[in-house]
Amino acid sequence: MVFSIFRGRWKVERFIVVLLAFLPACSSLLYAPTRVWHLNPTRIGIPYETVSLDTVNHGRTARIHGWWFRQSAHPRPKGFLLFFHGNGENRSSHFFSLAWILEHGYDFFIFDYAGYGDSDGDPSPESTVTDGMVALRWFFETGNSPRYHGVPLIIFAQSLGGAVALRALLEVNESGKIPPGLTKVILDSTFVSYQKAGASVLSQHWLTFPLQPLSWLLLSDRWAPANKLHSLPKAEYFVIHGEKDRMIQVRLGQELYDSLPEPKKWFLIPEAGHIQALFVDSGKYRETFLELLK
Repeated sequence: MVFSIFRGRWKVERFIVVLLAFLPACSSLLYAPTRVWHLNPTRIGIPYETVSLDTVNHGRTARIHGWWFRQSAHPRPKGFLLFFHGNGENRSSHFFSLAWILEHGYDFFIFDYAGYGDSDGDPSPESTVTDGMVALRWFFETGNSPRYHGVPLIIFAQSLGGAVALRALLEVNESGKIPPGLTKVILDSTFVSYQKAGASVLSQHWLTFPLQPLSWLLLSDRWAPANKLHSLPKAEYFVIHGEKDRMIQVRLGQELYDSLPEPKKWFLIPEAGHIQALFVDSGKYRETFLELLK
């Protein structure tokens, strides 16, 4: 019995030591990119165009890449979305979250941050915002083309992508380059503070629960959108959050909503966990999502 207790304590202590050794690489806690392709859209009959954009990564010239999906269900698109995905994997898994809107007449563009998929460099809070600004500028420039004349421009962001999208919007807005075509910003399962998000993740397990204060010591909100949301461009803001989200707690989504400028609307999805709102109960909330896009 004594040996069993000692062995159990040793496992916990070893886990904490390993975790503490890993924590100093602060930014790496935020990102879980992969370089492998999880699903090629053409394998499920969805054509796309690869778009490559010049950016800067840790002081060096780099390129990020994305996929531009164009609907063929209607004579012209009903809207054009820019998709900021979350912290895991890459666009080859995330694009599927919006693939279904193509048949409803919407185009969208999804890109990978540095270090994700085939994009150059390594991710960090600063580099993801830089990449987001590059993607925004391409999006607005493309949104000014004949294909999108008079078409609503919409930003859709999930989880970490929401923090990146909001800060990138703030930075671009300060330069006065947000066109009047931006109509809506839809934020799913997201947050405004990396420190609070880190604490939320650590709080989900009894082993890491006591380590929550480390989020404030080892993560920085230097490139988070917190405390600057009043400077966002004019648009309609929608916040979606799953009531069962164990990754980013509902209170963080509520905090985001409370900080956003008007007009805005809050959607709490009872059955949904983290970024699950568009898939729970056979996609029963997709009609509501389509209403938001109009």
